[in-house]
Amino acid sequence: MSRYAPPQGGGGGFRIGPQQTPLVVKQVMILMGAVFLMQVVLQRTGFSFVLELGALTGSQFWRGMIWQPITAVFLHDDRDLWHLAGNLFLLWMFGSNIATQLGPKRFLILFFGGGAAAALLKMVLVGGLHLAGYDALPFLSWATPSVGASGAVFVLLAWYCFAWPDQEINVLLLPFIFTARQMLPLWFLLEFGFASQGVDHAIHLFGALVGWLAITGYKRRLNGPPRTPKKPKKPKHPHLRLVGGDGDEPLFH
Repeated sequence: MSRYAPPQGGGGGFRIGPQQTPLVVKQVMILMGAVFLMQVVLQRTGFSFVLELGALTGSQFWRGMIWQPITAVFLHDDRDLWHLAGNLFLLWMFGSNIATQLGPKRFLILFFGGGAAAALLKMVLVGGLHLAGYDALPFLSWATPSVGASGAVFVLLAWYCFAWPDQEINVLLLPFIFTARQMLPLWFLLEFGFASQGVDHAIHLFGALVGWLAITGYKRRLNGPPRTPKKPKKPKHPHLRLVGGDGDEPLFH
């Protein structure tokens, strides 16, 4: 089977999600849930430094808190369980096939490394806007903290869309089916049209960009550099030779 074979369906029956969930995906989901539980306990007992140190904030990142692109991936809104649940659902839904394709180590690099890369790109933009004196958009504000694994999740979404663009997707309670190549445009159309003000659109966009760059580079590496076709060798001109000269070749008569 090709490494770019699309996810296989489960026959004619009704099925939600991928056929199998790799162990690495389960481990990441458990880890994210455990960190969220720890975060809630700490914040409820008065340790507010969790968000102060771990959330992605331009004003703090550019003053030396360079670990925030990683720590922010593990933190979520402690007042809204759906924030974590939504990210875990998308991680399971689309990350399972990617983990099967890449293997555990590469999947972890893609998820956490991609999420951190998306956060770094956002910090570069936030820093540039701050220097230019433009600080109007809440999700690009110099002082507004951002938490969540959405950047890493959108890396996976983009990878999935470009790895299996013709894979059909049906969302529960919606009366239509769309392909993976249509998913990201539809998502951003709905997000910018109906999402609340608390959504970090920038990290979503940068996550999708990182995912596209990652899958593009992976395809090029998989396929290798373009090869120049070799010129066909000229046929050798027949030459006069003795038949059966060495005693091993057949004799024709």
